Amino acid sequence: EQEESLGSETAGGVTEDRVVPYLQPAYSPEYTDGVSEEVVEAVKDIAERHYEELTGPAGGTRSHTHINAKVRWYVAETLTHMRELQQYQDMMDRMQAEDEVEETTRRTMGPRRVSQVVVSATMKAVTADMPTITQAMRSEEEPQWTQSIVAEIQNLVTHGTGVEVSRAEVTPGAQILPVKVVLKKKRDSEGKVTKYKARLCVLGNLKKKSFESVYSPTANEKSLKLLLSLATALKMEVMSLDVYGAFLYPDQKGEVFVMIPPSVTGGAEIIWKLKKTMYGLDSSPRAYYDHVSAHLLKGAYDRCASDPCFFYKKNTTGGLILIVVHVDDFAVAASDLDLCTQFVEYMESVYVVSFTRDVDHFLGMHVTDLEGGSRRLSQPGLLKKIFEKHPDVELLGKYPQVPMSSIFADEVQAQSPGCDKTKYMELLGSLMYVVKTRFDIAYAVSRLAMITQKAT
Repeated sequence: EQEESLGSETAGGVTEDRVVPYLQPAYSPEYTDGVSEEVVEAVKDIAERHYEELTGPAGGTRSHTHINAKVRWYVAETLTHMRELQQYQDMMDRMQAEDEVEETTRRTMGPRRVSQVVVSATMKAVTADMPTITQAMRSEEEPQWTQSIVAEIQNLVTHGTGVEVSRAEVTPGAQILPVKVVLKKKRDSEGKVTKYKARLCVLGNLKKKSFESVYSPTANEKSLKLLLSLATALKMEVMSLDVYGAFLYPDQKGEVFVMIPPSVTGGAEIIWKLKKTMYGLDSSPRAYYDHVSAHLLKGAYDRCASDPCFFYKKNTTGGLILIVVHVDDFAVAASDLDLCTQFVEYMESVYVVSFTRDVDHFLGMHVTDLEGGSRRLSQPGLLKKIFEKHPDVELLGKYPQVPMSSIFADEVQAQSPGCDKTKYMELLGSLMYVVKTRFDIAYAVSRLAMITQKAT
């Protein structure tokens, strides 16, 4: 394509000794590393003919300095784009090879212990909930995964996420980031599959470093407990709301080009110039938070000074509505049902949302309504994962005291054999999350955390 765009050659050719000195810097390792010799030679041939055309009768009266600079820029940019494309292809080949190794390991593992094939229980759980496209298409859940992928593509098109451009339209020096399809099973607090999700995620880890502010606040579990406590005490209406495709609403600041893979397009690769943010970019979470917080503030909802993800609003009749925002999930408590309805309608004016008349689970915690109007927070899903991951952990030990015996640590260190320090700290970290809803073990966990360096 580049060769055809140059037109026919003219009679004003140049000798090789005039071309090489000016073009040689563009063929330095800075540009040619990672590019095959065949590609470099092809670029050289096109560049030299381009040089001949510019210096011939059709080239006008341009100076040799201007011509040399233009040709060198063309060579450098072409080689840069070819290197990025080759890196992308190498990366996709490497990912495919890893998938094949994983499949082979899974088939040949048999009854042997997982540790013998260097595959941990954590990796197996992650693979089951986050399969690759190859694994998903070969599984019994292929219809659900296919439906989720199609829905995601339609969602991107509906939001006008990107505009298709040719490689020639890409800004010189701009980076083209690859896109990967990420699949995940969404589970509730009890571990049951509630949704098959597919996301087209930009591999933002390959993006050149930037110094923009990308921090995005998330909700604190203390804010959720405050909302539920006030809702219970004041007998408020409680509901949950979810924003579909949250990161696709903010406008993309600056130029970002991405490459949609053939596995999605069904044909050749497509380059998009983003108009909206996408999942995977480091700037997307902050852009979405700014977008949704600006929308809430515009609707006269006030932001809490101690938690930027806690919003509230009081009307003239004394009605009160409380909102906790955790990325695309909202927990809402209102003094009457009309306030909840008004909030949902206000959110629907900009976002596509779904809502339920209760908060069953939020921030990984299960909310249970009890008799008398009270509520209980629990984490059955997390506890189940801990016990599945650590089946050798005894639930009832030698010391059943609650909260904990004062001589526990000393006696354990004196009587028990050494244990795997990494496994001990991993289990301890999981228990720290359990403490959010199990205050009765808080003291015991804190004491165990004091002996992490000499775990027994």
